[in-house]
This record gives sequence, structure tokens and C-alpha cells, in this order.
Amino acid sequence: MPTANSSSAADAPQPGTLRNDASAAADATPQPGTLKDDADGTQKDDADETCDPDALLNPDRVASSPLPGVVLLKNALDDAGQREVLEWALRHGIDRKAWLDADGALNAPRQFRGRCYDAVEAVDRRAGALSDALQKAAKQAYGEVDPVGASTTHLLMLFYAKLERGLGWHRDNGRSDGRDLNPVVSLSLGASCSFRMKHGPNDPETVVQLESGDAILFGGPARHVMHAVTDLRKGTCPAQLRDLVRGRVPGDPAEWRLNLTWRHAPELRGLEGGDRFHILGAPTSSFVAAAREKGLAAARAEANARKLARKQKKARRRFGTDCALGAGCGRPCCAPRTTLTHHDFLKSQPAEEESPPAYLMVLYLVGPVALGVGAARVARWVFE
Repeated sequence: MPTANSSSAADAPQPGTLRNDASAAADATPQPGTLKDDADGTQKDDADETCDPDALLNPDRVASSPLPGVVLLKNALDDAGQREVLEWALRHGIDRKAWLDADGALNAPRQFRGRCYDAVEAVDRRAGALSDALQKAAKQAYGEVDPVGASTTHLLMLFYAKLERGLGWHRDNGRSDGRDLNPVVSLSLGASCSFRMKHGPNDPETVVQLESGDAILFGGPARHVMHAVTDLRKGTCPAQLRDLVRGRVPGDPAEWRLNLTWRHAPELRGLEGGDRFHILGAPTSSFVAAAREKGLAAARAEANARKLARKQKKARRRFGTDCALGAGCGRPCCAPRTTLTHHDFLKSQPAEEESPPAYLMVLYLVGPVALGVGAARVARWVFE
């Protein structure tokens, strides 16, 4: 991936949102914030307001270090801070359509999520200040989160419109995730979840609970730690945030989660706004292509049909044709909520007592007699 030098970075177009439509470049330029009435009656842009990074944080936050290189900041943002961050996140994600596709739907429909990965300054000027403040707070609490000092350059925002699935195990070591050991800064808003960490596939897990306003940073020795997001819990979204979401994004305004993840990746400067920056897997690429051509409903129907076909094929190999349609074959191995296979089921059954074959019965009866007669003849021959 080419790296922009200092002169080209200055002349590069303003980084924008990862978009699928042709108008992405036009909409990628940061738009001014909402206009407010000042004390003298004039209007000003809220993006021009001074931003005190320390004022964004909750003075009553609690810091802990669940793993070396990991710092958890509970209650990093108070209610007012959470509302402020959510406001400028929605402005970029919804008003500038960073989370939406050309049809106005969330741009990651298979996961019911909206996603964008942009340069920090393209999202909001206060985004970089908030990241610096969180790093400073982590540094003050635990010095082992080193190295700290370089400001983050890019911000990933994931909006979960449904609390049905989180994120599987992965490491932030992709080509768009940054190359150094500066910490990843992650902030949670909305519903609570479980954040799981481990260094290797066979290592024990460390689990922390993330609630709205919590932040977690991992860098240095934990920069590439494996992590996953699970157990998104319904009914945990703060009431003071629901009115900001209601009517602006699809889904239940009381059941959503927003994650903001900052990374230090200066080598990506000037490369935002294209497929080379947003790498999609083959299944997702085919789904996006089908959605563009046939519509979202048809693309989902095709994806569900392919999923059912894979399940049927697997069931035929494992259970036989009786179980291929997922309806069960009537045997205990196919009962709901069981993982017992046919092989395991047969092994668990008591062996049936079967009559031995006829030739074995003949040998059993005639064998001793024949052996006795033979022994007598041998003895007579020896002693005569």
C-alpha cells in the first residue's frame, strides 16, 4: 500500500467516507455542524466551538488494567459527553450518509449494521481531541499502555441497528488497522456487551463488561490481542440517548449500540474513499452486488437460500437424507437442541443379543467330541 509523503498529503483531497455510490467524493467533505443561536442573537456553527479534551471526560471515571497493555476506563463519558459524541457521530453517519448506501439503507445490511472508516478530521474536529483525552487518561492511570503519544489518524464507527450479533474473534492487524504499537482506542455507546480478550487461540479468556460511556484501550504488548464482542444485551441502552436516535436510523431506538474505534495509521493518509481501503470478503461482495442489481429483499432471499443449501448438504453427510431438510428423522439424535449424532446414538444403545450362526453351534457341539476321539486315537498309536 503506498504511503503518502508530507507534500502529497497536503495536496490530497479531503479524506471521505467509504461509500458505494458515485457521489461519495462529493459528500465526503466534512460539512459544518448545526447552527445555533449565540447570546447576541447571531448564528454560529457548533464545529467552531472551542473543544477542551479534558472537559469531555467524566471526572468520576474508574480505571483498571485487565491485561498488560490494556486499560479499561469505566464511565469515561458522563451523560452529557455521551450525547455530544452521539450527536456528531449521527451527523456524519446519517446526515452525511456515511453509514448508508445509495438507497438510504444501512451499508452493511447482512449484519444490520452501518459502517464507516474515515480520517479523524473528516468525521469531526472533536473526534481527535476525544481520542487524545482518552489516551492521556489511560497513561495517567497505567503507564504500561505505552507507547502513547501519537494521535490517532482514523476512526472506525460501527452502528448496530439490531442486537443479534456482535463480532467474532479477530486481531486488529489488517493492512488498514495500522502498523505500529500505538494503542487502539475503543468507545462504547448504547447497549451493553461483553468484550473478550486472549493472546492465543488456546489461551484463557479475559472478559470485561462494556456499558454506555466506557472506553477500552489496548496497545504495546496487547496491541494485537485477539478480541471479540458478544452478549449484546437488550434493555440496557440509556434512556437519555434514545431520543437522538429515534426516527433517524432504522430499528428500535431503545435497542442499538455504537462503537467508535480510533487507530494510528498515518500510512493510510490520502487513500480513503475506495474499495482498496474497505476490503470485503467474497460472500459480502456477492451480497452487495446482488443488492445493487436486484434489491435488498432479493439479495437476502438468495443469501438465505444458499445458507439453507449448505445446511442441507452438511446434514446429508452427517445424518442421511432423512434429516436433509432439517425437519428431523424422528430418532433421538435429531431431537431439538441436541448435538448427538447417529453414530453417538448407536454407540449409546445397549447391544442386542443375537443368536450365533448355525456353523458355530455345530462346532460348539461337535468340536469337543471330535477332539476327544482324536486324542484317544493318538494315545492308542503311541502306546501300541
